[in-house]
Amino acid sequence: MKIFLLATCLFLGVLSSASATPTIVGKVVNAQQQPLSLVNVVVLNPTDSAFIQGAVTDENGQFRIEVPRGQAYLLRLTSVEYEPLFKSVTSDDAGTLTLKARHYALKEVVVKADRPQYKVVTGGLSVDISNTILAHSGTATDVLRQLPRVNVENDGSVNVFSKGTPEIYINNKKVQDKSELEQLKSTDIKAIEVITSPGARYNATVKSVIRIKTMRAQGDGLSFRADNNVKYNTYWTGFQEDYLKYRHGGWEAFMDAYVFTFVSAQDPHLREEIQGSDNIVVDQHIRNMSRTWGLHAKWGTNYDFNSDNSLGFSYALTRYFYDKGYSIEGSQDIMKNGNPIGHIDHDYTSNELVGPNHEANAYYIGKLGKLGIDLNMTYLWNKNNENKLSKETSLQLHSQNVTTHHAQNNRLTAGKLLLSYPLWKGTINMGTELTSTYSKGEYRNDEGIVKSTSTEIKERNAAGFAEYQLTFGSLSANAGLRYEHVVSDYYEQGAWQKGPSRRYSDWFPSLSLAWHKGKWGLQGSYVYKTKRPSYGMLSNEVQYDNRYFYEGGNPYLRPEMVKSLSLMASYAWLSAEVGHEYTKDVMLWTATLYNGQDIGFSRNLNFDSFQYLYASVVASPKFGCYQPTYELNFSRQHLDAKGYGSGKNMNKPNFFFSLRNRFSFPHDFTVYVNFRHSFGEDYGFNHMSPTSNLGLQLMKQFCNKAWTVNLFVNDLLKTNEVKSYTYADRVNLSKYGYEYSRRVSLTVTYNFNTSQSKYKGTGAGNAERGRL
Repeated sequence: MKIFLLATCLFLGVLSSASATPTIVGKVVNAQQQPLSLVNVVVLNPTDSAFIQGAVTDENGQFRIEVPRGQAYLLRLTSVEYEPLFKSVTSDDAGTLTLKARHYALKEVVVKADRPQYKVVTGGLSVDISNTILAHSGTATDVLRQLPRVNVENDGSVNVFSKGTPEIYINNKKVQDKSELEQLKSTDIKAIEVITSPGARYNATVKSVIRIKTMRAQGDGLSFRADNNVKYNTYWTGFQEDYLKYRHGGWEAFMDAYVFTFVSAQDPHLREEIQGSDNIVVDQHIRNMSRTWGLHAKWGTNYDFNSDNSLGFSYALTRYFYDKGYSIEGSQDIMKNGNPIGHIDHDYTSNELVGPNHEANAYYIGKLGKLGIDLNMTYLWNKNNENKLSKETSLQLHSQNVTTHHAQNNRLTAGKLLLSYPLWKGTINMGTELTSTYSKGEYRNDEGIVKSTSTEIKERNAAGFAEYQLTFGSLSANAGLRYEHVVSDYYEQGAWQKGPSRRYSDWFPSLSLAWHKGKWGLQGSYVYKTKRPSYGMLSNEVQYDNRYFYEGGNPYLRPEMVKSLSLMASYAWLSAEVGHEYTKDVMLWTATLYNGQDIGFSRNLNFDSFQYLYASVVASPKFGCYQPTYELNFSRQHLDAKGYGSGKNMNKPNFFFSLRNRFSFPHDFTVYVNFRHSFGEDYGFNHMSPTSNLGLQLMKQFCNKAWTVNLFVNDLLKTNEVKSYTYADRVNLSKYGYEYSRRVSLTVTYNFNTSQSKYKGTGAGNAERGRL
């Protein structure tokens, strides 16, 4: 904290010295009030039109130009797509300047300038949405499904190739749940940035960010949206969501209610090979299913005092009212040293109670002169309890029941402050983020087959950061430095444990350079990040799977430290990226013997070093109403798996191919045909066999887009089967089966007087929320 206070003092000193130079500021928009980037702004002498100074607008349409003191100025604004604009100014605030689109009439044919779909930005890639058929995709979720290097799973979870789960922002607001993406219409989206090298303002664990930029919010009054969904994949599931919002002037209040039911089902065949004092092989088949239904409700309000100052608060409640699971026709055949020793009929039942979970967020976004302030605060409290009964019946081996109880309680308090100020040709950002987390878990086995545990983790993280964003003509740069001090105390049965308790003090630098001109773009980045184990991974519990196999946590896990280099290039609708990561103390899921016994034990362990190379090529040409996206991804790890006891070389190259087809027809009718194929993948000690998925989506809008009917078929050919293998130290595992990914989904949406939310809170402690 002392470091942050010292940095703040230095920052304020810089501000006082920087304010001595007069600076003209302003914002450039089009006729739809959308910010325009890369507009040339030149300051001229109004007497003789002599050149004084020049700049280009940033991604928000804003510009800042230092000028001599004490005279009037003439601004000239030019862009290839718009008519030139001249504006006389006598103060340092030029206000909002509107450019008119330029049209060329040739024999009754209107030709408009065509902007590139892909544009390199600092730290990643920007994809134009409003000027493509992506604007008619449906919702933000549907748009994300079509973006390069972005994959949206059936449950709505989002992943970025080689970078994992991203933080997603709609303007300045952090997306807390996937329903927010469903509420945002694609026609309201201007552009989406996929940032694969996030800077110092983000938590050191964040490896990717998706920033969704929308059109200017319009409309007052009452608006309403209702989504009704039904899915079928042997089991019926679905949801009903109602979103109500009232806006008047600067004030807005909203309410969201989401009632859902879903089924998780598997039909796997498992094989466990344990090479201890004896060679044990367990062949297991157990079909299992669980059904959940619950409620997620959110209420919030916010007020815009003016265009620069906004205040808001939101509260969310989640509760599962029913969550039960069971197995069907489970069996195990056991062999010892090549000889069968018994057959076990195995079934289980589980009952889980989740919630009520509470989350409150508050924010203030404003300006004091040229100083920008972004303050967010978050409080989170959640809990869940699970009871499970496993019954094992055998004529050859002893029969037994295994009863387990698991309870988990988590609390999080967090705050984040970001200050920004224009400095020279860029912006300096400084701030701090503080989090305090408490996690308590209890695990009990009535029969004493596995040990009972009671663990508590108390963790505090104090961070300070600074970064400078600079735009100079076609070049832009971002250099940042983040400091994090973490104190983590671990308790077992109420007693503090020295070994698992940790203290960390780390610096995380980042640097990104980007060049963009016309249809060409180039960007290079270096970032230093960390990945901390989740609180579940740090638990000391041992979960019983069967009498020869357990899985659990590892309280001695250390965080990963990751150094990443990447290079990206783009031309119009074509982009490519290559990158390399070096990870120290990588955390990998593997298996070993449990306390030297003939029992397998799966958990996460640290390994000395791990290298990962990846490359990606994306092409998205346009053919009228048809716009395909071809994507080919490559990755390869470097891990000395054999040196760690594995019997396999796990360094084979991995290839992934996808083809997304979009057809936009008249009368608001859109068709998507998406295909993806993985040629197999090695990661850590695990191997995934080839798999593919063909999906079909039909979307039709009616009544001036008030009604939307969306039919989606996933895994049409039923080829998305799971075939995985783990080759570890004296323990080998395999899994083959189907997870009911083939499904038909129908969603009917009604919109009344829709308008985009003005809530700008980003939340705080977002990385800690993920660990919980």
